[in-house]
Amino acid sequence: MNNQKENIKISRQELYNLVWSKPMSKLALEYNISDNGLRKICKKFDIPLPLLGHWQKIQYNKKVKVIPLPKDFKGDDSITLNERKEGHSKENEGISQFHKLLKEISSDNSLSFKVPDKLSNPDQFIIKAKEDLANKAKEKYGTYRGITTTSSGVISISVAPKNCSRALRIMDKIIKLLKQRGHNIIVNHNTTHVVIRGEEIKVRLREKLKRVTIPNPKYSWDNSEYVPTGILSFKIDEYPEKEFNDTNNQTLEEQIPKILTKLELVSEKIKRDNEEREIRHKEYIKQREIEEAIKKRHANEVENFKRLLEDSERWKKATDLKNFITALENKAIKENTLSEELSNWIKWANDKADWFDPLVNKNDDLLTVKDKEEILSPTKPNNNYYRY
Repeated sequence: MNNQKENIKISRQELYNLVWSKPMSKLALEYNISDNGLRKICKKFDIPLPLLGHWQKIQYNKKVKVIPLPKDFKGDDSITLNERKEGHSKENEGISQFHKLLKEISSDNSLSFKVPDKLSNPDQFIIKAKEDLANKAKEKYGTYRGITTTSSGVISISVAPKNCSRALRIMDKIIKLLKQRGHNIIVNHNTTHVVIRGEEIKVRLREKLKRVTIPNPKYSWDNSEYVPTGILSFKIDEYPEKEFNDTNNQTLEEQIPKILTKLELVSEKIKRDNEEREIRHKEYIKQREIEEAIKKRHANEVENFKRLLEDSERWKKATDLKNFITALENKAIKENTLSEELSNWIKWANDKADWFDPLVNKNDDLLTVKDKEEILSPTKPNNNYYRY
């Protein structure tokens, strides 16, 4: 196949041979399109697909059912597959990244995606979960609505007792592959996190439930309850949430490469989001500092201007005082009434005027700056009182 071409034409028979020769996920990678898109093409051209568990049975050398290609198809026999070119649009950017990383992970020969029939050298998390689930199954109230859930401090698994073994094997394989990729798992109370490049991603493995209606012979209304479906699901509880389920075409075991790919891409998104959030926070802090500086500068300007007005008022009053004292002294001299007592008073008055004058600010043994403020803007008396 030539991945450089935009359009690839093959016959209906050729596509049928391809989808029965290898898993849909691997085939989709070769054409650089989504496996869901490839399924839609097969449906359009009436091409049957392998049944659920087909490729897993082949792994274990078990017999599989091959559905023949219908011969009565009346449509066009030529099929055109359109390749997605990386970066050709923002809409396909995420898809391209996913398929590029999925291809890298799927092609890594050091990774084995095969889930064994039995647990083999299980991870410590799985050993603990297996013991916990076994104890829960024995308890009277260990199973709720047919579902057994691991305890706090144990990796998050919630399935029917009959599916515990399968769930443990799937989770064990995922954990081992994650560790091979250099990642880690942590369990904190009731939550399980995959740790990739320092970013924690909440995950859990559960069995889906369905609501069933139960007739109530005693009353006019029916009861309902939720029962296990046998469909296992691996859920990534990070926005936007992603859930991988057993489907008619793929078991959860067959989707493990996609799970690893999605987890690594989610970690990158979380990291980018955190970095962007940090940048926005720093910009917010910087803007706040600018606003606070402007606010402080404004307050200083107002305070300085008020002080200027106060100094102007004091200077005017001090000047009036000095003019008054001089006029009083001149009058006494003219009338020959300047006594020693009056001279002492004139000296005292000039000293007080110089104390009040902002251009002189002469020190005074008794009076203070607060006295100047009170003299300039006297506090109004409180006239609030009780009347009896």
